[in-house]
Amino acid sequence: MKNKILLTVIVPVYNVELYLEECLESLTSQRTQFDEIIIINDGSTDRSKEICERYCGQHSGMMLINQSNCGQGAARNRGLEKATGDYVIFVDSDDYITLDMSGKIRDYLCLNPVDVLYYSASMQYDIPASEKAMTHSEELDFCIMTGKEYLYRAFPESYSASACLSVYRK
Repeated sequence: MKNKILLTVIVPVYNVELYLEECLESLTSQRTQFDEIIIINDGSTDRSKEICERYCGQHSGMMLINQSNCGQGAARNRGLEKATGDYVIFVDSDDYITLDMSGKIRDYLCLNPVDVLYYSASMQYDIPASEKAMTHSEELDFCIMTGKEYLYRAFPESYSASACLSVYRK
């Protein structure tokens, strides 16, 4: 594997003007920049498209693809078609990430070129001071195991997943 891991972020966007700037700001303010950020505007009817255009105009590593509304899965797949990175990260347009996420992921993958890297997140709500942790057992963080083993260990009673809590080898 190459010494430099290329990371692509795919962001499906649909009518999220209230949250979108915080999301895009968190992606463009990384201490270690992502190599590519692909935004799929999935037929937004609010100001989301204009916000995306402004950010893409200010950041050379961002690409905007406009399409009619097809749904989040189709938007992610469209982003995958265009992605050039070694690994892909999905970020929802109403989410934001920590300033060191790209660097931590890149450092780990340089030493451990796994197919999927899982991580935890916190859910925050519009209600002030309301946060819900989205975690799994810390004993699973940075472990190398099969996908089946991960599912059994992470969700012994029931399975729940989000495409946004993992990094995937393209």
